[in-house]
Amino acid sequence: MFGGTGQERQFANLSYTAEGNDRGTFNINYERTVADIGANLPRLQGTWDSDDGSVTTIAADGSFASTESDGCRDTGRFFVLDPSRNVYSVSGTSRCSEIGAASFSGLATFLPAGNGSPDAVLTLGVGSNDVAGFGYIERR
Repeated sequence: MFGGTGQERQFANLSYTAEGNDRGTFNINYERTVADIGANLPRLQGTWDSDDGSVTTIAADGSFASTESDGCRDTGRFFVLDPSRNVYSVSGTSRCSEIGAASFSGLATFLPAGNGSPDAVLTLGVGSNDVAGFGYIERR
């Protein structure tokens, strides 16, 4: 379960609670160079890597497929919520041999390259199995 408070163009303080003792908080400050670029599905198109060796491919229509380093496979889609804001909804299914299939949904934002860092996508979500999580992938 997600909850939180915020003030437009200032900050968002988010918290989550999931199965067992899994809980945490995210504090996000407004950054104009990220927030005001708008949402655009073709911007996400490409191949993306994560620190754990997972590879995600995103098509121009927002559909994606990931192969995680642990053998899990994710499929789903990004959607534009408001073209004037850099926030996307994301939903899909994760299939793992150990836990089976679980659906997930959440939010994502595009982080443009800068200061030596490549383009990146940050996602926050919760699954049908009450597992909350986040992801960070960088463009190849």
